[in-house]
Amino acid sequence: MDDSRPIYSICYKSYFLIFFLMHSVAGVGQIKNAPDWVRNIPVTGDAFYGIGISSIQESSDYRSLANKMALKDLAEKIFVSINSESEVSLSYANNKAVYEIEELTEFESSNFLSGHQKVTDWTDNRSKNYYVLFKLNRFSYLENRRDYFQRVHEMLIIMGSEADQLIDEGSLIRGINKLSDALLRIESEMQRTMEPEYRVNLEKTQLSFLYKLEQQLSRLSFKTQKYYHFDLLNPEPLIIKHFLIDRITGLPVPHTKSRIKVYRGDVFNYQISRNQEFEELSIKGIFPENGVSEIKISLEVSIPEQVKAMLDPALSSYFESSSIFLKFIPYSIYYDSKEQNSKGKEVSPRLTDYLRSITEDLGFVTVTDSLSDMIIEVNSTHYSNHLHRGHYEGVFESAIKGIDTRKSSEVYHFSFEIQKVVASKRSTAVNRAYAATVSENKKFLVSFVTFLCTKQEF
Repeated sequence: MDDSRPIYSICYKSYFLIFFLMHSVAGVGQIKNAPDWVRNIPVTGDAFYGIGISSIQESSDYRSLANKMALKDLAEKIFVSINSESEVSLSYANNKAVYEIEELTEFESSNFLSGHQKVTDWTDNRSKNYYVLFKLNRFSYLENRRDYFQRVHEMLIIMGSEADQLIDEGSLIRGINKLSDALLRIESEMQRTMEPEYRVNLEKTQLSFLYKLEQQLSRLSFKTQKYYHFDLLNPEPLIIKHFLIDRITGLPVPHTKSRIKVYRGDVFNYQISRNQEFEELSIKGIFPENGVSEIKISLEVSIPEQVKAMLDPALSSYFESSSIFLKFIPYSIYYDSKEQNSKGKEVSPRLTDYLRSITEDLGFVTVTDSLSDMIIEVNSTHYSNHLHRGHYEGVFESAIKGIDTRKSSEVYHFSFEIQKVVASKRSTAVNRAYAATVSENKKFLVSFVTFLCTKQEF
């Protein structure tokens, strides 16, 4: 298109069409002294004709408006639909127009109406309406149609070749995404009104791409290891790599972000990260149930909903591994109990017994000597003071330490917040103080269990 020529652009709105229908259908046949083409729009076998009308009084740019309405009339007579959000550009040279329509995507710019001509115009001085007649050669239109669908076909061939290349290079997911893009493009074309031969060709191409996409999806599967031993003595996290597998090559497939779901027990301090080309699941702690945690790993290959609806219902873009069992291998624990009252005398080791019951419920091994992997030191002081009017104030104080014997270093510490309780009896006051400080302390329970199940942090 010559940039020196004037270009006019408008966005067609629904009121233009209403205006056109009111004037062209209802009023044209009633105008006296009008040219024959105004009363009877020409119909010939070698051309299409369109008429445009605009009011001289309502618009200073009435000629341009009428030209565009004639173009709209032409488009509606053939297999072209101008969307209300489409922008139409025109330029003229010697009463011949060059036409372009820009839609939602760049490639959808077409020249279906290229080569149309302004045949004549007429002004009705009585009604102050301006009329213009456009003509489009049928042969030119058919050539434009063939050219457009040839370009669509060539574009789809390129997309198919790019998908094949990606798949051959091992980028299976990217190849699947490229096939999905091609199917979306075909679907958008299929929404248009078109001649039967073009529709049949597009349907054949669509089936070809669908078959190829289904082939590639059927290649994907999970082949993860089923059992892993989670050893708390190992300072390194448990790594589960390469969840998605190509059935044909047996190699891991780079993919979208995975997710894990825990079915038994719980998982502490885990993350899914990308390691070089692939993803890996890093686990640094588990809370087992009967010594085992059970998880599944899943992901979904991103495929648009319109494309999913075309696929064989037996195929899915959602993948989930079989159950993965994490067997808990704990360290041994020795409890060094130093529970004394305020006078320094040994008392019943209720706190130590409570901690030991927690570790046994988790499947830990407790030993009776200090030759263990972990020593838990329990220091406690509980006492009561006589208050006036026959009441006692109960107080329970304690601190717990965890010492890693391999490193001879403290790896855990928790000091209980002092709780004071008043009761009429000394023993009642002490018991209630212990309950309020320890057994009813959810913050401590979470802290201690988390420490037992994982000593590392990301």
